[in-house]
Amino acid sequence: MRDARSNPFQPGWGKPGVWAGRDLLVGEFTDVVLPRVADGVKEVPRLVQDERGMGKTALLEALADEARERDCLVVSVTAARGEDFTRVFAAALAGAAAAGSLVERLEGRISAALARLAGVTVAGTGVTVSGGGEEPVASVTLTDALVDVGRLARDTARQLVVLVDEVQNVGATHLAAVFTALQRALEHTETDQHPSGGTIRYGLPIAVWLAGLPGALANFRKAHVTFGERCELVALGPLDDREVREALVTFSRFNDAGVVFDADAIEVFVDVVAGYPYTFQLLGKAAWDAGHGQVITAEEVHTAAERIEPSMRQRYAARLEGLTDDQVAYLVAAASLSDEERTPTRVCRAWKADPDATASMCGGMHQRLVDDHQVIRRGPDGRIRFALPGMASYLADLAR
Repeated sequence: MRDARSNPFQPGWGKPGVWAGRDLLVGEFTDVVLPRVADGVKEVPRLVQDERGMGKTALLEALADEARERDCLVVSVTAARGEDFTRVFAAALAGAAAAGSLVERLEGRISAALARLAGVTVAGTGVTVSGGGEEPVASVTLTDALVDVGRLARDTARQLVVLVDEVQNVGATHLAAVFTALQRALEHTETDQHPSGGTIRYGLPIAVWLAGLPGALANFRKAHVTFGERCELVALGPLDDREVREALVTFSRFNDAGVVFDADAIEVFVDVVAGYPYTFQLLGKAAWDAGHGQVITAEEVHTAAERIEPSMRQRYAARLEGLTDDQVAYLVAAASLSDEERTPTRVCRAWKADPDATASMCGGMHQRLVDDHQVIRRGPDGRIRFALPGMASYLADLAR
């Protein structure tokens, strides 16, 4: 039987007990990235940019789990605004070396560098926080530490995996120190002699994945740090209905109570979620709590949808804070059109109530909502898309 204490859904943060989609990205990491860097191939870092609630943190935690299962050295950090991120990152690097039983094999200068950077004492027994130094931190010092740990990872047939969440919170000084060092470590080349007499050059087994809000790349540019431009950009986007349906069909393996979703309940659930991972978790939690039987029914999902509606409306309303009345009116006009009709020209005509209006007449409005507020995007087909799944329905309701 189910009760609130055993609820496997987890809206808000972290990797939940029930997870839908993102299998392609996890597979890319485990089946492509890790084997390639293990072979000495230099792999392009990934920067995942998307809205809150789209599953960025859950993805990084899933990658961390996969990496640890493969005995990788994992540096996993979440940036907080205003913190000394260089120190936090150096401490995490020292911690990864300690967890991998590599501390005693680090050169003395590298142990000293990590101690200075992170304010920690690194020893075979682990990492101890100390006072640390106050001298300016040079990116070259962190580069040496990353290269040395990368070499030790290679020598022990491991990979060094660096995962940074909320990267938009890293201040400009620390962006320069940490990510310049990471770039140098990724570009570092080792040379060996092949038995045939030829020369072999290969990179260190280092993989880097970052996650942040839309605009994280712009922060790199403002700080004059080129690392962001060298990343492969990844947008998670909405969940596919198939992914939601698949997660619910196999739901029984996610809980010890043997609870399952009725087939009709799954279809209602898919419609309500509309591809939004946050709604998936919020609705799942409410549906679980809506009854006590081993089968979650369509009626319980309908009840759950009603219960979460105020929370979802607050989430969408918060995304519109700071917009002018005209900007909201433009978005409402966009929401009044179907996905297929939502071209810049048609949205401009709907907003201006002018059948002869052209997209250029609304160009400034469109670009501010895309670049400054990031509420909408322009899809590869040229049509306007809302950054948050379900936002169009919310705005359409506002117009009624």
